[in-house]
Amino acid sequence: FTEIWVEAIDFATVEAENLVASQLTWPVLAKPMLGAIMWFNRQVLHPLTIREVLGWAAFVSGTAPSGAEGSRAAEMYIHGGCMVLVDSLGLGNQLVGQEASAAAEAETRAEVAGSDKGRKPC
Repeated sequence: FTEIWVEAIDFATVEAENLVASQLTWPVLAKPMLGAIMWFNRQVLHPLTIREVLGWAAFVSGTAPSGAEGSRAAEMYIHGGCMVLVDSLGLGNQLVGQEASAAAEAETRAEVAGSDKGRKPC
């Protein structure tokens, strides 16, 4: 497996929209997809790349073929977007083992303290 560095793409261009649309069985989703990516990239330190966008497009195309109903395409657009955005956030990969253990111990202490006051722990 070889990874190649590619210069960042400007998602606001017609070329970007055409590239993404060419990978979608529902090309009308390209513009809102790129809009969502541009919004997300303004919010985070590590912006998404064309790789993630094309992954999202591949997911939509694979799960909502062109013969599917439009509602199926919309549903897969949302699921694929969530998949890409949540994955890009790292799902808590920044927590080291000690921090995770400390958080679990603190939660257990809180539950025990709550049960001592006659409350049932959740």
